[in-house]
Amino acid sequence: MTVAPAVRLLVVTDDCLFEEYTAAAVRRSPAMGVRSVSRLSAARETVADGGVGCVVLDWEFSPARIGIFHRSLRRERPRLPVILAAGRPPTELSAVGSYHAFVRKTGPEMGTSVTDAARVLTTADVADDHDTTPATVE
Repeated sequence: MTVAPAVRLLVVTDDCLFEEYTAAAVRRSPAMGVRSVSRLSAARETVADGGVGCVVLDWEFSPARIGIFHRSLRRERPRLPVILAAGRPPTELSAVGSYHAFVRKTGPEMGTSVTDAARVLTTADVADDHDTTPATVE
């Protein structure tokens, strides 16, 4: 009998290494499952189908398109935890918007950073509070 993971991550990226490192970290955590998509339409469908406990957005995927997707996600599912991942600090990103945690994309440890942030965000009932300072995991 297979037990469904307690936390299902949706990773939106076209970065094969980021996807691989995150999947490897999730495999070490039996309470998590992961699905990666490289199309925003697939991300929308997956969120609409339900069962997603946390969304990870790769800012470098396409900043403008990720920004639009993120804003619509915040309107439709304001309590769904969002982790933003980027190769540079959030202060250097334009029009980031509200997110619950930030992960710096730097080597194999970035996958562990994603799972650590997701574990914290999904354990604590994330409120619809866009004025809080997001956590940064580097």
